[in-house]
Amino acid sequence: MLTTRGAMSLAIEEARKGLGFVAPNPPVGCVVLDAHGELLAKGFHRVFGGDHAEIDALKQIKEESLLKGATMYVTLEPCAHEGKTPSCAKRLASLPLAKVVYGVCDPNPLVSGKGAHIIKHAGIQVEEIAAASDDVTDIKNELEELAEVFLWTHREKKTFVALKVATSLDGQMAHVSGESKWITGEEARLYAHFLRANYDATLIGKETFLRDDPGLDVRHPQFIGHKNKIIILDTSGETLARLEKSNIKKAHSPQDVYVAVAKTVSISANEFQIIKCDTDANGKIDLRSLLEVAYANKISSILVEGGARVLSSFLQEGLAQRFYQFIAPKIIGAKSGLSYTREFSISNLPERRELRNTKLSRLGTDLLVTGRLD
Repeated sequence: MLTTRGAMSLAIEEARKGLGFVAPNPPVGCVVLDAHGELLAKGFHRVFGGDHAEIDALKQIKEESLLKGATMYVTLEPCAHEGKTPSCAKRLASLPLAKVVYGVCDPNPLVSGKGAHIIKHAGIQVEEIAAASDDVTDIKNELEELAEVFLWTHREKKTFVALKVATSLDGQMAHVSGESKWITGEEARLYAHFLRANYDATLIGKETFLRDDPGLDVRHPQFIGHKNKIIILDTSGETLARLEKSNIKKAHSPQDVYVAVAKTVSISANEFQIIKCDTDANGKIDLRSLLEVAYANKISSILVEGGARVLSSFLQEGLAQRFYQFIAPKIIGAKSGLSYTREFSISNLPERRELRNTKLSRLGTDLLVTGRLD
């Protein structure tokens, strides 16, 4: 017999299977327990445009009579509207379920509270996880993190930003010569490709493009053929002359490559995408302006991969919501290294950036620290 905590934890595990495949939808998992609390079915949202988690789970149940008195646990409030798929809430309302427990209220105005209302109106008990169990703070945090990009973009009407950096034990991301291959090991690098698949776009600065000529594609066995967007910060647009013969051009369709330039720059992109942004007091791309343009272009999430000046700028402006740091058990030295915070500073200690809900995991000989920044 599964408890509320156990059932929702299992639903979260199911939901994670959809990461990288369902955007702009959120990853969602579902678990169905019979009237005696035994596992009846589980499912998840597998691909954008495909069955939602509730329907995926229900398709595994051969007879509707098995649902009499059953409880469904789903990580996000069942959808109320008709989109690429029918309304899940209306489907659940037609079943002999006793209860539906959902993890987070859907902030989408087409759904928010409406899905729960449809189910409740059908005579089925509906509860949000906080009301279904006494101590579920950790589960609530997991649920929020699971769908954090979707929740942020709908609640804040902004693009979600994650920063990713690979460093030595003493916080250096490269040698002063610019050499950085390879600080971290193979497992960490593979997981970095998994992260790329989880965000709409990967962002780098002009210096990183000109120095490294990166491909920035997704090379992970789970995501063969996956295409992500690329954003290059380049105030003057000088990278356009190099893009045609770059590794980015080899790995990406030109319509997925965006070059962010100053509004005052008059330049033709040919086949690549030009996005014009305001500039700051230093004549550089204003990051708030960039994110507004990105959101207008339906880019819901960005993974910032460098370089040091770009990472520092996002930290300085407080414009990132998540932080990933891969740490290799190596020491480079401050005099011979390049720190990703080289242009980040605070006036006093209380102004420090602090991660919350942090997680630490091991990837081969390396460590990964991640947490929320906002």
